[in-house]
Amino acid sequence: MIASFAKLTLIVISIIAIAAIYFYIVADKSHFEGSFFINLNKTLAVSGALCIIVSLSLSTIRKIGIKFNQSINFFIKHLGLIGFYIASLHILFSLMLLNSKNHPYLFDVDLQLNLGGQMTVLFGAISFGIFLLPAITSISAVKNGMSKEKWKSVQGLSYFGIASVSVHLLFISFERYAFAADNNIKFNFEPLVLTVIILIMLFLRIITIFLKKTKKEN
Repeated sequence: MIASFAKLTLIVISIIAIAAIYFYIVADKSHFEGSFFINLNKTLAVSGALCIIVSLSLSTIRKIGIKFNQSINFFIKHLGLIGFYIASLHILFSLMLLNSKNHPYLFDVDLQLNLGGQMTVLFGAISFGIFLLPAITSISAVKNGMSKEKWKSVQGLSYFGIASVSVHLLFISFERYAFAADNNIKFNFEPLVLTVIILIMLFLRIITIFLKKTKKEN
């Protein structure tokens, strides 16, 4: 168990370090995107998403029928949870940094959140609320007090959480693209790339579940 936690810690630290280095390299130091806290928040967002994506990918492969040893199953569970915890920090930082100076693409000329900004905040909050339930029921004491069917149904909410995250990222991508085009600055494509990856993994997961269910019925 100690060795598994050590490996998990190393994986998570590596993901965070790679994301931090990436955003430091690509950031425009002369623009608002070069702010340390803005890039820290981006690092948290991408790291949390990547942890969840890796967990979802491994879980999907397991659904296909490939057997994993206990250590991989350990990573599937805890990477998803750590992704949620990191994403929670991202939400906290986002609320602290949410203003027209740090995120001008989310605000209109009256310094009020534009429609895209409102939808970004809304679906970010919805995503957090949805993921909170599977996270709580993943605690051993809570899980042991639930029936297996009820626990699985609560865990299934994660699919809606992932879909909500995709919508959250799409609104960010749209507003950033419009802002970049209007102000002749670089478009940040990271949210769009993450959205595509998440949607592909979600689609594969749904197909896997459907095929497995069909196979059982036959």
